[in-house]
Amino acid sequence: MNILLLAEHRQNRLAAHFPRLLTAARQIGGPITVLVAGEACLEVAYAAAQFSGVTELLLAEHASQKEGVAENLCALLLRLAPEFTHFIAPATPFGRHILPRLAASLQATTLTEIIGVIDATTFIRPIHAGNAHCTLRLRPAFTAHPLCLTVRPTSFAPTPTQTQPAPIQKIDGKAESDLSRWIDQAPRQEERPHLNSAQVVIAGGGGMEKAGNFDLITEAAHRLGAAVGATRTAVDAGLAASTQQIGQTGQIIAPKIYIAAGISGAIQHLAGIKDAKTIFAINNDPHAPIHTIADFSLTADLFTALPEILQELDRLQKE
Repeated sequence: MNILLLAEHRQNRLAAHFPRLLTAARQIGGPITVLVAGEACLEVAYAAAQFSGVTELLLAEHASQKEGVAENLCALLLRLAPEFTHFIAPATPFGRHILPRLAASLQATTLTEIIGVIDATTFIRPIHAGNAHCTLRLRPAFTAHPLCLTVRPTSFAPTPTQTQPAPIQKIDGKAESDLSRWIDQAPRQEERPHLNSAQVVIAGGGGMEKAGNFDLITEAAHRLGAAVGATRTAVDAGLAASTQQIGQTGQIIAPKIYIAAGISGAIQHLAGIKDAKTIFAINNDPHAPIHTIADFSLTADLFTALPEILQELDRLQKE
């Protein structure tokens, strides 16, 4: 049994969820090989090699892997596939983009959104929008094929670093597909923490009513040092960007503090915040579902309550 873990990285920095993803791989058992693919990403490889449990690190550097084009990366993975029984990627847009292509090419058994590992063939995943958990045990007929897994990093504790870094082996990263090509990207300048790693998140929902009102959420996030999130309703209405969407079809988060402003609490959104340590809700509807799961609830008009809360925080900081 050999595991290949696909490391996600952005702007030459290893994704913050990597140590948690590695914990899931370690619970499966067996040697763990980490693949870092990109261009000029040796720094990322060094960072990943520091964590306990990494047996070997494969560094695939080539211009074709620079932007993480799914077809190119999948072509690279197919070359490596005969050596591995398990392929693991994070349950993020990155992992969801890569693993299905690999699984289809390998005719592999595929499990998504894993939140628990019992052994190499038994896993736990959420069903019914996170309201129930299902334990899946693969039959012998399925274990004869490679297994592709997307894992929710927020469900696992981070793996510590090790005193002796894993050895890094450079491999040929050239793998080009004529199915798609990278054209351009206009990166957003993020001044606040990323949703996946933020300790504090404040999000707005349909109750924000119009895009201009979302500036209140942005201001609050700036004052609190928080990341900004949104519900699907808010995103579909054009109040927030799709990258800020939290929920079953967006990002799954696990901050220490989650502030929900003008969010009713649809089941799909609640699936994305179940791992938040403390939930604070502001909604003028006393019957909104968000109140039933919040640790602290405020039934009030958010356009009045949120500015008052910020003023009080400013007062306390000055004392």
